[in-house]
Amino acid sequence: MWTICEGDTHGVKEGDKATRQECDDRLRANLVAANSAFERCVVEPVSVYERASYVDFIFNAGQGNFCRSTLVKKLNLGDHKGACDELLKWVYVDGKDCRIAASNCYGIVKRRQAEHDLCLQGLR
Repeated sequence: MWTICEGDTHGVKEGDKATRQECDDRLRANLVAANSAFERCVVEPVSVYERASYVDFIFNAGQGNFCRSTLVKKLNLGDHKGACDELLKWVYVDGKDCRIAASNCYGIVKRRQAEHDLCLQGLR
């Protein structure tokens, strides 16, 4: 899958390039869309740290994956810690567990750990 700028895949093909302004515009649009998905799917009040971690997750994993996830179910039931912990389960690429098979994983384990750590900050 081809990406451009900060990991954007929308309409990207091999060899595409973008200016800094185009990348900023793409990132802004992606974050607005991710935040909108968060607002559509989550009814439970959350901290700014939780929201930031989940919006980042949505940007990476997709709106549908987030909204249909056990993470959202737990969060909407008030299980904030359980929801944060669900982030650590999203470490599969092409059906391979990136905690075990490090090839072709693009730092997904580190990304999920960072999202998890940020999410937990909101629970303190």
